[in-house]
Amino acid sequence: MACHFPFSSSAYLKTHKFQPSPRLYPAISCRNQDPDAEVDDKHRNARNTNHTHLNFLAIPITLTVISTALASKPALAAAAATAKTSQKRKAKKKAQETLSPDQLKQWTKNLPLVSSRIPYTEILSYKEQDKLKHVIKPPSARMKERAESVLVVLDDNQVFRTVLPSIESNKRFWDSWDELKIDTLCVNAYTPPVKKPELPKPYLGFLWKVPEFILARLEPKKESKRAMEIRRMKEEFKRQQKEELAIMREEREMMEKAIKIQQKEERRRKKRDIQKKKHRESLRDARANSTKMANIWADLAQDSNVATFLGLVFFVIFYNTVVLSYRKQKKDYEDRLKIEQAEADEKKKMRELEREMMGIEEEEDEEGGEPGKAEENAYMKMAMQFMRSGARVRRAHNKRLPQYLERGVDVKFSDVAGLGKIRLELEEIVKFFTHGEMYRRRGVKIPGGILLCGPPGVGKTLLAKAVAGEAGVNFFSISASQFVEIYVGVGASRVRSLYQEAREN
Repeated sequence: MACHFPFSSSAYLKTHKFQPSPRLYPAISCRNQDPDAEVDDKHRNARNTNHTHLNFLAIPITLTVISTALASKPALAAAAATAKTSQKRKAKKKAQETLSPDQLKQWTKNLPLVSSRIPYTEILSYKEQDKLKHVIKPPSARMKERAESVLVVLDDNQVFRTVLPSIESNKRFWDSWDELKIDTLCVNAYTPPVKKPELPKPYLGFLWKVPEFILARLEPKKESKRAMEIRRMKEEFKRQQKEELAIMREEREMMEKAIKIQQKEERRRKKRDIQKKKHRESLRDARANSTKMANIWADLAQDSNVATFLGLVFFVIFYNTVVLSYRKQKKDYEDRLKIEQAEADEKKKMRELEREMMGIEEEEDEEGGEPGKAEENAYMKMAMQFMRSGARVRRAHNKRLPQYLERGVDVKFSDVAGLGKIRLELEEIVKFFTHGEMYRRRGVKIPGGILLCGPPGVGKTLLAKAVAGEAGVNFFSISASQFVEIYVGVGASRVRSLYQEAREN
């Protein structure tokens, strides 16, 4: 909204030709101005200013009023916040240390030079293999817009140089870049700021500020229609050029895809032809081999020497599997009979020894075979009992009760659970006691002893009892604490007494 205040009087003479119609009263008029009307007014005012004399009646005074009273406090707060942030940024910038040219040379003195180069497509392969560590780029780099040189750092701290293309030259590379998210590995290169050289101030340097002050006060020149049309034409030309490039790129990609599809079809066709050829050759070879083998088997069937040789082979196999196995089984059966006979003799001897220990003789058994006569004479019965008791006393003279013998031990391998291979090995040991004659005839030596080692509670004593129970022998046990010598010679005497008791029983 613009307001014009024309006045009806002037203090200067009207010497120019154009004179507006005089008004007898002051008037105030308000109107909305269009941009075209404002341009026409400016041109008109410019033409009027070319005259040497001024006419206040013909100059409209324009006042533009902008209301800012409603949002004064928020604007002041925002201005204060921006001022604080700008001060903080300035303080941070000031806190950053700057280097002189000599200090910069000293700082870059021992830095290594990167001379190894790699193609930029290797970055994608390194990222797929998880070998890429960092991509170092300049701080002011505008990647995708133009070609930029960067440094590639791998996991083993190897550094290479490469140049990344723009997105217009290789769009597929940047699509793969975005898919692999390589932007997260990009790092800006650091270069310390350098102090500006101190130049002496010129004596008339203040004159340079005069044009800047004047240009700051002048309004920017409005763009003409011709310049606007040229700018629009340039923008339109650039847009058309980009569209043409995009169309050409799409056509090129379509052509590449079509070529690849055609090449794949060609490779598939060649592969099918090769497979068909190999299949025909394999069928031909199989037919020839089958014919050859049929002829060979026919010749062998008609040859008498082959039949004789096969008969001999089958006879040897029959002899080894039937005749020799029968002889072996017969020998084992005879050994088993001998072992059973030996066991019976041993049991008989054991019974005789037990009877001798009980004081019962064979003659007494024969006399006991007539119980009627013994029962008839009570005195005779009492005499027999007295004699038996005396015989026991005489036999028990100079003998002591076994100290380490455990009586009533009847443990078998069926009472032992688990222990796998150890139990099987001990069962083989028992066979040395039960079938000793068979092993002696074959030249096998009976073991002199067995050593069982392990922590307490794993079943060593139970296994020893099972071996004694299966072999039918007595079981003697003594703890390790009984071998501890309180006095000299106690442990050795206990060992001797253990072996003596084992021999006697």
